[in-house]
Amino acid sequence: MEAQLLTWVMAITVVFLSVAASILLVLLLRKSRVSWKAFCGTEDVETYTVTIIGGIYGVLLAFMIFAVWSKFDETNTTVEREADALTNLYRLAESLPQPLRGELRRDCREYVTVMTQDEWPAMAHRQSSIRAWHLVDHMWGIVSNLPPKALPDEVLHDHVLTTYTHVTEYRRYRLFRAKLQLPGLLWAILIFGGVLTVGLSALFRTESLPQQLVKTGALAAMISFSLLTIWDLDGPFDGAVRVTPSAFQEAVSVMEAN
Repeated sequence: MEAQLLTWVMAITVVFLSVAASILLVLLLRKSRVSWKAFCGTEDVETYTVTIIGGIYGVLLAFMIFAVWSKFDETNTTVEREADALTNLYRLAESLPQPLRGELRRDCREYVTVMTQDEWPAMAHRQSSIRAWHLVDHMWGIVSNLPPKALPDEVLHDHVLTTYTHVTEYRRYRLFRAKLQLPGLLWAILIFGGVLTVGLSALFRTESLPQQLVKTGALAAMISFSLLTIWDLDGPFDGAVRVTPSAFQEAVSVMEAN
């Protein structure tokens, strides 16, 4: 909760500062000696400079928001599938004889605890839990060394192995997406494009000063807030909007009911 509050405070601060900087830039340019005809807001200059550059940047910004949101949504889906596979493994363990049944089911319940208490905080720092790796290895030792007559038929044996494999695959996908970040070059393009677009809006004068201040300030606010959205969604486990382990918490309810 404190981290989310800090993120929102930072977002408001960044947007406010960007608007203030854009307004200050307009006022400074108005008072400066820059009075060339090219900066008087003529139709040819504004149409082919501000509009085209702003349009290109707008497309880039929209595409990046779509990309990071798609990554966020896919990560959330992966977590749900991982929890579902774990629940299925817990149910399949019912077919195992004791003590294998109790041991595998105990590991499944511990898996939920380790994920919510250890791995989720670790993923906020783009890392994984060592305790989780040990638990996964222990579960593999159980399902891969089942005695030939531990299950009634080979099909059920294959289901146990396949379901365990799905759990570990989804976990690897989740960890990969937790560490995946936008390249620095893309951030450079986004920041440069934002500065350039706001700068051109401030540079080309209009007859009405209040009108130019409102337009430039609104443009700066929209761009800065969009960049903050991209930055926040780029980390699906460490931002104000994040993927939660709620799917695992629901899996606990299913396990307790069985």
